[in-house]
Amino acid sequence: MRHSSASRLLGFGAAALFVGASAIAIAQTPAPAADEPFVTETTATHHAELTGANEVPANTTTGMGEAWILIDPQNNSVRWYVTYEGLTGPATGAHIHGPAGTDANADVIIDLGTGDTVDRYNSPIEGEATGLTAEQIAQAEEGMWYVNIHTEANPAGEIRGQVVVKDATDAAPPAPAPAAGG
Repeated sequence: MRHSSASRLLGFGAAALFVGASAIAIAQTPAPAADEPFVTETTATHHAELTGANEVPANTTTGMGEAWILIDPQNNSVRWYVTYEGLTGPATGAHIHGPAGTDANADVIIDLGTGDTVDRYNSPIEGEATGLTAEQIAQAEEGMWYVNIHTEANPAGEIRGQVVVKDATDAAPPAPAPAAGG
């Protein structure tokens, strides 16, 4: 797997994720049990298209997915809504990794699965993490994060997508035409 063996999840009420020797703590809270996703195409600030071709190295999976991400620098938090289909088997992990460009791999920053159940990576995956650093937020804004879904057949990652700032026109409705003669 891409994340370091020192990465581990510790449970103290809210979970804290320590990545490598950097010991960056990110508390996680589960998504609300509502019909509405935590993050939608409309509310997201960032987006990622997940494919096997985006993996480093690329693979030929028919799996695909997308991630809608809301980064809130005011509260040092991130929310996500990730969907996927067509993987070679059940997802064994789902993470945000970084910092890395499209041609490199990096350690896990955030484990996207919430809870301790075996199906915590089933699509859709949604949740929230707090405690981001200013440096991590800047890395996300610079396109240096990626979402990676792992499977047994592809333990280093089956589908991946670079997290990019969502184009304002992605989900915005068209502006009304000006009234004639007005």
